[in-house]
Amino acid sequence: MPGLSKAKAAAAAVVEELATLCDRLVVAGSIRRGAPSVKDIEPVANPEDEPRPAPGTMFNIESTDLLDQFLEHVVSHGRHKFLFRPQTYRGRTAPWGSRQKKLWLHHEGIDWPVDLFIVTPETWASQLIIRTGPAEFCARLVKASIYGGAMPPSYRQLDGRLQKVSGWDHVREREVYEPLDTPTEEAYFAALSLPAWRPEERDERTLYAWLIEHKRITPKRSSEARPYAPFRTRARGPSARS
Repeated sequence: MPGLSKAKAAAAAVVEELATLCDRLVVAGSIRRGAPSVKDIEPVANPEDEPRPAPGTMFNIESTDLLDQFLEHVVSHGRHKFLFRPQTYRGRTAPWGSRQKKLWLHHEGIDWPVDLFIVTPETWASQLIIRTGPAEFCARLVKASIYGGAMPPSYRQLDGRLQKVSGWDHVREREVYEPLDTPTEEAYFAALSLPAWRPEERDERTLYAWLIEHKRITPKRSSEARPYAPFRTRARGPSARS
């Protein structure tokens, strides 16, 4: 895999194209953690939603998602400079949804996969943490403490953000969750009573040791964490058991 310096240069090219279209844009993943080798570029973008006159008018104000317009331009024209959209990736249809879009960047002779994650101000912090990774750290972070994770009882990562139980729905017989206000990574970690580890310090073993030391979990309940894949859906169907 290419080294960190080449990855940072390629990521800077992506930022140059997208930054003016976003209120906030941070390149997450292994680049943000300072990993020695990098396989892809993972920008997390909070699109700019700037009120401006509708096309052909002076006073009819509408909200314009500039990032979405740019991405539609990439699709309709096939590419923009060195950015283009692949139709498939690893034998499957390349993601192009409202929260994740797959692009390719050709930079200095290397084709870089670009996973663009689109978030809102409310989901910014939690998604930046998750997309920064590493996967094992995030898996333990969002797992309930009863299963060896960092989520205290009544807390849950739901709909892209941290939420807490606020009551019980007697009709549907299930818990009701209320989103917590965590505008920054520091606020997210604080809500879980965790240290605000810097990206390069985030490691599953570090989190596990901290949870054990502070008696948040016990070794017998600290099963191995599995990578957190918030956009992966399980196939629903009849049980394979006979």
